[in-house]
Amino acid sequence: MKYSIKRFLLVNLLVIITLSSALTVVSNYFLDDFDIKHQLDSPLVKTTNLIEQLLIKQKGTNHDLNALIPTVRNSLEKCTFALESSEQLQFSVWNKQGKLIISSSKDIIHPVKQLGFSTIKHHQLTWRVYTKYNHDLKVTIAAKEPYDFRDQLEKRISWDNLLVILWIYPVLAFLIWITVTKGLNGLHQLSKKISKRNATDFSLLQLEGMPLEIQPVIDALNKLFERLDAEFTRNKRFASDAAHELRTPLAALKTQTQVALLTTDEQEKKKILKNIVLSVDRLTHVVHQLLTMSRLSKEDTIQNITQFDLAQLAAEVIAEIVPNALKKNINIELIKDRTPSIIEGNHVGLSILIRNLVDNAIRYSPENSFVKVILINHPSTVTLKVIDNGPGIPDELRERIFERFYRIPGTQEIGSGLGLSIVKQIVDLHHARIHLAKTNNCFEIDIVLHKKLP
Repeated sequence: MKYSIKRFLLVNLLVIITLSSALTVVSNYFLDDFDIKHQLDSPLVKTTNLIEQLLIKQKGTNHDLNALIPTVRNSLEKCTFALESSEQLQFSVWNKQGKLIISSSKDIIHPVKQLGFSTIKHHQLTWRVYTKYNHDLKVTIAAKEPYDFRDQLEKRISWDNLLVILWIYPVLAFLIWITVTKGLNGLHQLSKKISKRNATDFSLLQLEGMPLEIQPVIDALNKLFERLDAEFTRNKRFASDAAHELRTPLAALKTQTQVALLTTDEQEKKKILKNIVLSVDRLTHVVHQLLTMSRLSKEDTIQNITQFDLAQLAAEVIAEIVPNALKKNINIELIKDRTPSIIEGNHVGLSILIRNLVDNAIRYSPENSFVKVILINHPSTVTLKVIDNGPGIPDELRERIFERFYRIPGTQEIGSGLGLSIVKQIVDLHHARIHLAKTNNCFEIDIVLHKKLP
């Protein structure tokens, strides 16, 4: 199922903002309700305190106490705590006998016995009342306010908050769209760079200006391009090698076949046909070696790492190649430790390595000689030795024998010049070491393999 990252981010961010806004509105409603109640309760207390102070000043005078009502009203309107609620706020004063002394409204509420804040019902209205008793004056002072005013104020504040959020919401949505679009711009640039490449361009992508989140993708693509480049190069090299190595033998084979068809001398024809068979054998060997090198790659070897007994593998390879040794009456001997030579590696690759080393030893050893394969266990490595009676390799040529298609001048044996190159490639893939030595008229190749690959 395909989905758009941009659409996913936009939808989810807008949903989150919507839920956050709704939660903010609800939270503000309850928080504002608490704050509003606290703020609106304060004028009730201050009103009773103001009346109490005025009554104390008027104590002992014969002034009409109802004349205090305008004074209280004017004082309330001047106080910032009651600018909006002064018209709604009412107050009354009763003496000790419960007789009404002062009232700002004709709608009189009987004295509330409970001192402090209380909520009462009067004429189908809910009132918030604060009652205070003065022991010196022996009067009860009460200030009241209808709840309708409070509800209207709460609704107005909540509606104002909602309007602010509704106004900000499209602005936030637009800013989110711009941010997401700019954030995904790196992906669009990467897509354009890749789409403009041709099929053979495996150059690495540049990281400049790319977001950190895209860099792992670019790193993975660059590694893929490196592997593709190596594979492409390997295939090109294989085609070039095949053309290079097969062109001349095929031309010679064609010439020999034409000569065989034209000759009438049976002895000469047999000689030519024998040469043709040798040419076919050489071509077969070259093709086999080319295919082996084509199959060998670092990626394949790493993906097929197993643990096995190198001595057992050597015994299996020697058993397969013994017929070639018998043709030259060469004795092959496998010398190994009593304990298994367990190593980590590519089973097929090391099988090819042993086969090429033993095959070379048989090819270049004289008749009635020997070839020894020796395995020596060490704490962390296993040494593979292949010793023969062959002529060996001059010191000055030992570096070149690992080159592709290189053959020592004057060599008469059939070969392609790829055997030791394949061996070196397998050695490198296994992080092993190879050493050539000539001792006591014997040529020796030593390979040190790790029991655990580094």
